[in-house]
Amino acid sequence: MNTISELLVDQTWQEISQMSETELPGLISEMSDDQPLLLVYLMTVGEEILDEEEQELLLYLGVVVWKMMSKGEQQMGEVTEPLLDKVEQENSKMVEYLEGESEHSLADTVLNILGGYNQAAIFKYLVEAIVEAVDAGEIRVESAGILALYLKIHLDCLDQV
Repeated sequence: MNTISELLVDQTWQEISQMSETELPGLISEMSDDQPLLLVYLMTVGEEILDEEEQELLLYLGVVVWKMMSKGEQQMGEVTEPLLDKVEQENSKMVEYLEGESEHSLADTVLNILGGYNQAAIFKYLVEAIVEAVDAGEIRVESAGILALYLKIHLDCLDQV
């Protein structure tokens, strides 16, 4: 998929942040029609690890990412189970690799990965949103990494359809 610009990321974020709580279920319904498997993924992944607020943040950010990607120039296909499985495996391998890195080289490795990442503007938005939620005490520090991983898997799937 084509790279989503920072401008489109900002515009979509502003648009959704101005929605009322009564409008959000309609957005979730749209995503359900467009990407049913990914919506189920967002609603079920991490059930045993994340608390209720963290699961709500995961769903909200996932819907925002889907909306950002759906506004791109290319029409998205529907994410399939084989694609989701493949993306999960790729990300598991990345996590295993990163676990072996020292703290100093870990930062460099992450920067290198993101430097060539097709949807860097969206991932940057996600990281900022997660950090803000941690700073505000809305989510636990120990949940930040797993939220970022689940959202990266979600984003990678959308980027590959």
